[in-house]
Amino acid sequence: MNIEKSLSEALNFMREGEVGQAEFLLNTILKAFPKNSYALTQKGIILIHKKKFKEGIDLIKSSLLIKPNQPEAFLHMGIAFYQENKFDEAIECFDDAIKFKSDYSEAFYTKALCYENKNLKDEAITNFELAILYDPNYIDPIITLGALYNELHQFDKALNLFKKAEILKPNNKEYLCMIAQINLAMGNLNEAIKYSTYLIKLYPMDTILLEDRAFIYIKKSNFDDALIDLNKAIQLNPNHTSLFYHRSLVFESLGLHFEAEIDCKKALEFDSENPNILAQLALINTSLERFDKAFSFYEKAINLDPKHAIAITNKARLFARLEKYDLEKIEYMKLLVMHDNIIAMHNASLYFLRHRNYSIGWNVYSARLSLSTSKKLLEFVNEISKQCSQWEGQLNCESLLLICEQGVGDHIIYLSMLKELSKKIKKITVMLNPKLIALFERSFENIHFIPSKPEKYKMPPNISSFEYFVLFGDLGKFLRNSIESFQNQPNFYLIADLKKTNRFRSKFKTTQLVCGISWASQLGNFGRLHKGNDRDKSIFLNDLMPIFNQTKLTYVNLQYGDVKKEIMHFKDSFGIEILNSDNDNYKDIDGLASLIQSCDFVITISNVTAHLAGALGKKTFMLVNPEQLWYWHNENVSSWYPSVNIFQKKISEDWRPAIERMSFSVLNYLRGIENG
Repeated sequence: MNIEKSLSEALNFMREGEVGQAEFLLNTILKAFPKNSYALTQKGIILIHKKKFKEGIDLIKSSLLIKPNQPEAFLHMGIAFYQENKFDEAIECFDDAIKFKSDYSEAFYTKALCYENKNLKDEAITNFELAILYDPNYIDPIITLGALYNELHQFDKALNLFKKAEILKPNNKEYLCMIAQINLAMGNLNEAIKYSTYLIKLYPMDTILLEDRAFIYIKKSNFDDALIDLNKAIQLNPNHTSLFYHRSLVFESLGLHFEAEIDCKKALEFDSENPNILAQLALINTSLERFDKAFSFYEKAINLDPKHAIAITNKARLFARLEKYDLEKIEYMKLLVMHDNIIAMHNASLYFLRHRNYSIGWNVYSARLSLSTSKKLLEFVNEISKQCSQWEGQLNCESLLLICEQGVGDHIIYLSMLKELSKKIKKITVMLNPKLIALFERSFENIHFIPSKPEKYKMPPNISSFEYFVLFGDLGKFLRNSIESFQNQPNFYLIADLKKTNRFRSKFKTTQLVCGISWASQLGNFGRLHKGNDRDKSIFLNDLMPIFNQTKLTYVNLQYGDVKKEIMHFKDSFGIEILNSDNDNYKDIDGLASLIQSCDFVITISNVTAHLAGALGKKTFMLVNPEQLWYWHNENVSSWYPSVNIFQKKISEDWRPAIERMSFSVLNYLRGIENG
């Protein structure tokens, strides 16, 4: 027998998957040469492949007694232990394999799998990375490490790995889906749509891909395109519960309540005990003012899932709409005890803050960090926590870093506490939206500001010089923890550019009082709103006719976005002129502040304009939906901005009653000016 030739043939059979013929040859070899270490190892590998782990391990051990330096033997013995969930024994085998072959990618990869199963994430990551280092084209550790990073919410790293995998195996459905999903988790909705669209081109009849893209469109409030995808998916698969459920969400967002109800009932036919569908039916019936039915569906949803935070929250809001405030509070108290439910805790925190119960509200407001919208912030907090401590109100603090979060308006309102904080702490540095830097640097000369966008956090280069850090949203926990603490709230704290202010005022060329107006939060053509529920936050220009008809003022546009066509259309329809400035009210916040300062007073809805006007101390009349933002509370004059008068619409009403109250107040204000 030519043993070398026979071993080579056996190995070829194994490579080609002809395990039976390989095993026959190896048995023949071992009958003639029972101590041939290579034949023993390969026979052991075959037995392990056939899940005869003990026999395979015993053969490999006997082979290693003859020839100890066999990295492949240790690798497969380790694989056998791994498949038996004996992870410590497996790791020992992989370490032995690596001793004899230091760049053994397969050993590092399977060793990493053991650590992952032992929940030792750091050790797993180290070994996955070594596997990739020694074999950059080894796809298994690339995608497995990518999945682990995704699980740990380290999305940038996960995304890079799946993109690398997709380069190695182009047009792979699994990898492209992961890239789309990770982009969605990161909030990169346009990128998520791009990859979803590419997938649909490759697999045009795949209903899951169509539904996934529709879901992203819903996230973008692009309901028309979501509807197209869902219609096509339902044509392909008319018996899929979630397709009807998601289309119901789209119809409801578009205000098509009856269509939403039909789809929701269809989804319920397929899945009669789905609490999400029942909660959606309750919401639809609320929109249709069938309140008894709405409560019935909420009860069914909550009975099926007692911790259904969205159902409980919406039930509470329905009680508020019906002005049953004691029952509303009971529902929020239920949310407050759901410590393992982030949405429940967050919604409870907003309720108690809105009702000025700060001791409870601030205490659970930290739940916001675990929301999907705060993933990047949480990652940054975890990273910065390795460098300095989180501030808990200590007054013996030498240096403090303030970290921005949420939107521009939130930056402005939270930093109303900055002057008070600067009296307590010597050195303060503020990470702030770049749009606000110039305005805040002028207003707080002794504070250092560094540009930072919440969606793109970067570690400050001098991070080691800070003793503590604190998030904007946590300042109130220490500085506004009672109603009495608002006695420290300044009347104003921002200073506009005087030259710009005077330039704007001179361009108005009027002897009349100047009223700045802002009326929308999200704008489309001619004032149509992108988001279906933004009508609850925004108004149309013609809604303000009770004020326009009774006053002789010069009106100035403070609205951000391209609204020139809408203003022209309004003038053509009603003969009322609203002056435009040369300032870009969206991009140039410092310019917007000067434009606001150039006005005698402001009429606005709740948006950045309202925050700026309040922070400048400008007399302001603001329309608010009490459900939208907690910090407007249930009050007539803002606790946060003493110059802002608040006119809240009732949940059960449209904007007209609130606008009438505001109109009456504006007229009284103007009479006061006239009377000196």
